[in-house]
Amino acid sequence: MNYLPLFALETWILLITFTCLFVMYGKRTFGIFEKLGISGPKPTMYFGSICKYNNVYYLDDQECAQKYGKIWGTYELRKPMLVVMDPDLLKTILVKECFTHFTNRRNFCLNGDLYDAVNIAEDDDWRRIRNVLSPLFTTSRIKQIFSLMKRQSSKLTSSLEPKAENEEIISIKDFFGAYNMNVATGVLFGMEMEPSLPIKHASKLFKFPIPLFMIQGCFPILLPLLQLMGFSLFPRDSFAFVKKIVEKIRAERDGGSHQEFDFLQHMISTQKNDGLTDHEIVSQLTVLLTGGYETSTLALTLSIYSLATNPGSMNRLQEEIDATFPDGAPVTYEALMQMEYVDCVINECLRLYPPAARLERTAKETVEISGITIPKNMTVTVPIFALHRDPEHWPEPEEFKPDRFSKQNKGRINPYTYLPFGIGPRKCLGMRLALVIVKLALVETLQKYSFSVCKETEIPFKMDPNTFVGPINPIKLRVVRR
Repeated sequence: MNYLPLFALETWILLITFTCLFVMYGKRTFGIFEKLGISGPKPTMYFGSICKYNNVYYLDDQECAQKYGKIWGTYELRKPMLVVMDPDLLKTILVKECFTHFTNRRNFCLNGDLYDAVNIAEDDDWRRIRNVLSPLFTTSRIKQIFSLMKRQSSKLTSSLEPKAENEEIISIKDFFGAYNMNVATGVLFGMEMEPSLPIKHASKLFKFPIPLFMIQGCFPILLPLLQLMGFSLFPRDSFAFVKKIVEKIRAERDGGSHQEFDFLQHMISTQKNDGLTDHEIVSQLTVLLTGGYETSTLALTLSIYSLATNPGSMNRLQEEIDATFPDGAPVTYEALMQMEYVDCVINECLRLYPPAARLERTAKETVEISGITIPKNMTVTVPIFALHRDPEHWPEPEEFKPDRFSKQNKGRINPYTYLPFGIGPRKCLGMRLALVIVKLALVETLQKYSFSVCKETEIPFKMDPNTFVGPINPIKLRVVRR
């Protein structure tokens, strides 16, 4: 009996040819690391070695590090990626050879309206945009906007007051998220607005649509067509939302002199000297609004969580706060910057939970570093989460120990093993500002309130498998007045 469909010979030839080509294309990029003498997880056709050992990609990095050491090769779908945790190699890639061979971050191509954002722009365009933005993050600028942060931190502590009076269980991110967004809109636009709508846009900007991500990774040959058809990994309505705000503010300010400092006004002023274009201004503000919100909110949320689960550390920090600002004295910028233990707490939290689990660079040309050949266009990935939990550099890496960053111990830390904001010319521009925002909220909150775990607190919490390092479910703690 014939069980095969009765197709014509030509049809069978086409089917067999298509199947062979499909299989060959799905495996074509595999094998490059074997040729380079680099070990790594075995890839599967089209899916590569993505999340081979754990569904949470940064936990998968940690398991790969345990199996393969400081350097291994992996495949994100069909894309080969060299993963590097060796501090000496990282120094060369991220700093020494940054401007020659590793200037650019990975480019997904489907960037939509954000093609000229500072975190995506390449080479001379990136340098020009960075030079315009850098003056916004100096110490003097941060001092200028500290009073704005203080207004919002006061609102934060006031919003916690009724909850603390009743010793309620709260979702931590709800409160610190609103604070961070209020600071962001004030700093960027010089205005206050209801935070719920910008938070909605910020929360979804870096969550790529899975089908489109799979298509671009499995079939990069289709990228020019997808670009032509207007597909983007980033939601266009987030860019449109910021653009509408910018247009409204510019219309209100046209013809008048705007005295209050904000980032938008600085960017507008650069246009007189061949600075940013109108489109570039909106792109930078979109990335700063959304990226700044997510990273600072996670840092604050997880700092409070870490302190609540380690009450001895919380008590010690509150003692430092009381000694620096006795009798509930107002927090000042100068005194805040002199506090030591709060720095230790935040640094240790960022070690355990770096908001960005990875950073990436793309090789412009084939280059050999320390005997390892990195081919042209190869993406070099730094698994920050795994690097921060490497027991060779961090004894008892899973434990929350702020004293790792004390004055006595900080000098022993290799700077290329602690990268919550990256390092080198392409490190996070807003690092200093973000730390001040987090530090102020943490100090003013713990000056008045304490947090403790409750039956709703998930310990340990389940990790979010998506973009940023954090919990998949809301962190809930009990808040009480001190």
